[in-house]
Amino acid sequence: MGLLIAGLAGSPCSADTPKEASNASDKRVIGATAEVVETLSGLKYQSRIDTGATTCSIHAENLKVEEGEKSMLKNIGKKVAFDLIDREGKRKRVEAVIADTVRVRTSDGKERRYKVWLTLRHAGFERRVHVTLNDRKHMDYRLLIGRNFLCGKFLVDVEQKTTPMKVASAEKKETEQDDAG
Repeated sequence: MGLLIAGLAGSPCSADTPKEASNASDKRVIGATAEVVETLSGLKYQSRIDTGATTCSIHAENLKVEEGEKSMLKNIGKKVAFDLIDREGKRKRVEAVIADTVRVRTSDGKERRYKVWLTLRHAGFERRVHVTLNDRKHMDYRLLIGRNFLCGKFLVDVEQKTTPMKVASAEKKETEQDDAG
């Protein structure tokens, strides 16, 4: 069984994720892909689990910043409306406050992306995390799950292909929020 322990020594969590105990027995196992719900829209995604990514990233289209400036940095703190689209084409318009921007390297060079707070849910566990808004329409997975969601709560088993969203009825729903929000 190929387990990768996310959030333990040698694999730092992002700065915006709560520090948690490193007891492996307290953690859920998640596969290389997992069903995850973005709670604001209610859309369900088959997501890719990426322990190399600091933050989560979601496919977003038609971004419109309220009283937006040309400089993305000047839009931090403003509301942004955007469309979330799942793999089946279901589309929901949602709004969030721009928490930050991030510069990422792409095959085309560098680009800046907005970062917003969204709540993601998997198997009875919810966490409010920073998520970058990105054009992922040509990617296999519209939602990428990074360490800020996994940290302290999940073990990644890459041999397990998909982790279903349903949980046993006895398992209680657990909600968490990053300490920065």
